[in-house]
Amino acid sequence: MLYFMKKYITLIIGLTTIFSRVATAQNQCSFCEDLKNNVVTITTSLSDGSDENGFGTIVSEVANKLYVVTAKHVVYKLDNRGFISSDAKPTSIKVKFFKDQGKVFTARPLNLKTNSLDITLIEIDKPQNFKWSKNFYSKAIQSGTKVWFIGRAGGWYVPTGASVGSINDVDSNDEIIIDITSIQPGTSGAPLLSSDGIVGLIYEDSPTGSRAYPIEKIIKVMTKDWNYEWQMTLNTNITQPAITDREDNAWVEIVNEKKEKNKMEKLEKYVSKNQGAHIDDARTQFEGLLFANINRPKYQELYVKHFPAGQHINEVENIVWKNSSGYVPEIRYELYMELFPNGKYYDRASKEREKLNAVVQTQEEDALFADIKKGQVFSVEKYFEKYPQGKYLDQIDDILWNKALDGETEIAFKEKGFEEYLQFFPKGKNHKTALEKVKKYKMR
Repeated sequence: MLYFMKKYITLIIGLTTIFSRVATAQNQCSFCEDLKNNVVTITTSLSDGSDENGFGTIVSEVANKLYVVTAKHVVYKLDNRGFISSDAKPTSIKVKFFKDQGKVFTARPLNLKTNSLDITLIEIDKPQNFKWSKNFYSKAIQSGTKVWFIGRAGGWYVPTGASVGSINDVDSNDEIIIDITSIQPGTSGAPLLSSDGIVGLIYEDSPTGSRAYPIEKIIKVMTKDWNYEWQMTLNTNITQPAITDREDNAWVEIVNEKKEKNKMEKLEKYVSKNQGAHIDDARTQFEGLLFANINRPKYQELYVKHFPAGQHINEVENIVWKNSSGYVPEIRYELYMELFPNGKYYDRASKEREKLNAVVQTQEEDALFADIKKGQVFSVEKYFEKYPQGKYLDQIDDILWNKALDGETEIAFKEKGFEEYLQFFPKGKNHKTALEKVKKYKMR
């Protein structure tokens, strides 16, 4: 009996070891070691005394020069819009290669067409006998896909085991949201990798909120906007993954959801991905729920967005048109024109909006003139800016002229009032007299 127990325990230990090895192998990046030489560390010194650190990936080689794509904020200081700031410029860009870590090489920024994307290129003279891999990148991005990266804390770190992440989603801005905790500040510019190859460039390096640009977006900017070559090879030998447990679980959540509002939110997320075993059922349910709540503008917009040729689209158009007259004046008819730019009521909506805009402008002009009569000079500037041919110009001419005459009794203000009058009415009813007054007081 003891003999069989020992054999049983030995078998369990053996199976545990095998399963552990299999799990570890599944969490390892089989080609990351080969790609490490494509990845460089970057340290940038800026003219304001600050430094930036990150990584970059070699993507092309021309005339013995290497071109490295990285996050823009690793090389430049950015303003709050994501554009390069004029406050500080890079004074030096130092890089290191994986197979030559003891040496520091100098890189150069390139004069690129600027945009708000956190992407840029730097140029490096190719070291002697240096080789890099042009294989491979992938456009295949799917929620739930395991992902790795190369680069953390100034080294060529690659996550393994529980540190491996996954793609959470690709948002409406075409950016990859990553579920991963092993990324740390300083990883920006590093490549994001799936088992199919490089899929993105990491530009937001927080362990609680990492993001990457898909490789397709980077290629477009490099080749179309900047006219630089992209030389890495596309991996086309990809087997489309089966429907993931993540999608099945999402459908189970939808089925079990009792609150209508929550169910609609989950259905919208499921339908937006346009994939999954239950996509047809999801679309049918989502369209039905939207139409059941179609009197609310939010659901009118969602219906037209997701079902522009839906079975209820004509009814929805009529409902949006009828409801449009109930909105506040400044946005009345706007919703209809936005949702149905080729709609049957579009011309009428456009005319009604113009009428309403005219009423609003008249009210604004009246309010500005009321402020001018109270003596608010700033309102005069605003009036001329908005209504250079306004209906109150004669009255404002009289107001400023009388103000200038009243100012003649003040020693410090004698010519100021007439100068102010000429500023707004250089050819006004009293401009000649005003010029004489200014000349007279300036000569004293």
